[in-house]
Amino acid sequence: MALVVGDVAGHGVRAAVTMGRLRTAIQTLSMLELSPAETLQYLNELMRKIGDREPHFATCVYATYDAVNGTCEVACAGHLPPLLVRPDGSSEFLDVSPAPPLGVGEGLISSRTFEIEDGSMFVLYTDGLVESRGRDIDDGLKRLQSVFDAESVAGSMDDLCKSMLAGAYSDQHRDDIAVLIGRLARIDGGLQASWALSGEPSAAREARSLVAEPLEKWDLASMVDTTQLLASELVTNAIRYAEGAVTLRLIKEGALVCEVLDSSPALPKLLHAAKDDETGRGLQIVSKLSGRWGARRTNGGKVVWCEQPFPRTDGE
Repeated sequence: MALVVGDVAGHGVRAAVTMGRLRTAIQTLSMLELSPAETLQYLNELMRKIGDREPHFATCVYATYDAVNGTCEVACAGHLPPLLVRPDGSSEFLDVSPAPPLGVGEGLISSRTFEIEDGSMFVLYTDGLVESRGRDIDDGLKRLQSVFDAESVAGSMDDLCKSMLAGAYSDQHRDDIAVLIGRLARIDGGLQASWALSGEPSAAREARSLVAEPLEKWDLASMVDTTQLLASELVTNAIRYAEGAVTLRLIKEGALVCEVLDSSPALPKLLHAAKDDETGRGLQIVSKLSGRWGARRTNGGKVVWCEQPFPRTDGE
């Protein structure tokens, strides 16, 4: 899951147009499943091109949360740091690697990864929430932290937003305000299944036999045949183009996700195989049988995944 908040400098038509272009670019880049640092790097290049004739810049913080292992990777370009609020109400502003605003610098943007305790709140905001003419920004940041305690964290997010915004609009000179809050938690271990497979051709057959048990346990027996085929194709693709063992993982969360992790950073491409071609149809099958599919790089290689919607039940 990606969470992002940004702020374009200035007001008026030019700032609004720039914000629209950045929003479109972010939505496109998020579909490519790039890391936060890579995403902001591309946005920085875009802002520099936009500002060729007249300097223009924006700030942005971009985070991706992995709901399997409970980690959050954050990159920041000139933006105020995210606030992490733990379930007990204690909080801290994350020490992210600083970088100039988008459109200003040419250096590399880096990111940091944080372990997130289940039930924590991740708060992104613009400087309009904590900065005003008559008050130091440090006072505004302390006020933001004071909104959270163990009781409020366990309560309604709407109430938290109202508490954060209380009094903010009384200052007519205050900048625009945007707030994004996410309550983060890992997916229940009972809704995951993972297996380490050898890099041998027999791994595809093994994958087909493994996926049946968890699907029946999750009352998804009607999805076994299709999932077996998808898992087999993804594993076959991995052992053909990567070296060493691969990992097969099933996740039941909103949809049924099948992932295969391998050691190669090269991302797969959907080929248009001719009728007499003997290979090249694996991802075509995955694309046709799944609701959607994709791939992302990891520190040790890549993940290729596909997602199937759950079957409709009576009354839906």
